[in-house]
Amino acid sequence: MTARHNPKLTRANIALYTGDYAEARRWLSDGLTEGIAPEDIPQALWLEAHTQPDPAERTRRLTALAAQYDASNPYADLARAALEAERLAAPPPAPRQRWPLWALLGVGVVVVAAALLTPIPCVTPTAC
Repeated sequence: MTARHNPKLTRANIALYTGDYAEARRWLSDGLTEGIAPEDIPQALWLEAHTQPDPAERTRRLTALAAQYDASNPYADLARAALEAERLAAPPPAPRQRWPLWALLGVGVVVVAAALLTPIPCVTPTAC
């Protein structure tokens, strides 16, 4: 991280902070094509992830940022912390619905009873 601040990233950060996601995306799309130093790329990726309207896309981008940089990068560290907080806050998966044993036994009894009570047709008239 440098002591200087990229004005496009600063404006994108302000827009994101005020809730103007479209404006933040506009600043980032302008800024990602030119004028960003390599050391500012993690910040741009962090901001870009947070401007995504789709939560799954936001998560995907944060995961990519966390995987791309080590723990010494503050934005990768923030991405890991955000992903962990979301994982902890997510509701547990619903248990799989299973048929109770009595229902399976009941279906089995009905099938066996139907098979036993169904008359067997005669193949030849003399055999009946």
